[in-house]
Amino acid sequence: GLAAKDMLTNLFGGLVLYLDRPFHVGEKIRVMGSDVEGWVEEIGWRKTRVRNYERQPIYVPNAMFGNSAVINPSRISNRRIKQLVGLRYQDLDSLQEITREITCYIRNHSEVDLHIAIEVRLIGYGASSLDVQIYCFAACRNYEDFMRIQEDILLNAAFTIRKHGADIAFPTRTLDIQWPSKKLE
Repeated sequence: GLAAKDMLTNLFGGLVLYLDRPFHVGEKIRVMGSDVEGWVEEIGWRKTRVRNYERQPIYVPNAMFGNSAVINPSRISNRRIKQLVGLRYQDLDSLQEITREITCYIRNHSEVDLHIAIEVRLIGYGASSLDVQIYCFAACRNYEDFMRIQEDILLNAAFTIRKHGADIAFPTRTLDIQWPSKKLE
C-alpha cells in the first residue's frame, strides 16, 4: 500500500509537471531545500533526470517538485548586479562626485534595465574603507552577457574612482608607536 501511494504521488507529480511546465528539458533548475541543482535532461511520469555540475545524473521523484520550490534561472527577465566597492577614507571629499558619475554611467548604459532601481550609495563605514554599493539589473538573461556587463560597470567604476584622484581601499592597519622619552641629564 505504501509503495502504491509513493507511485501514485510521483505519477501525480508528473502530471502536475506536464500541466504547469515549471521547466523544460535543457533548462537549469535548483530545488530549494535539497542538493538538486543542474540541467534537466528528461522529464518522465515518475521521475525527472537532472545532470549536476559534476555531470552526475540525479533521478528526482516527481513528488519532490510538488513539495518544494523550484528556481528556474533560465526564465529570468534580467540579472542583478550587486557589488561592494571600498574607497579609502581619505577619499571622502570626492565620494559624492564619484557616486554621481558612476550612477550617470549606469543610467546611460544600453544594457541596464532602467525600470528597476539603480543605486550607487555609501552604505557603511568598513574597517578599512568607505563601503559603496553598486546596485542595478543587467537587461539580459544569459550568464555570459551578465558577466560582461558587470565587468564593464565595475571597470568604469574603477576608472571613475581613479579619475577623481581616489583609489579602491585594501585592508590596512595603523600602528601608533610611542618612543620612551629621553631623560635630560
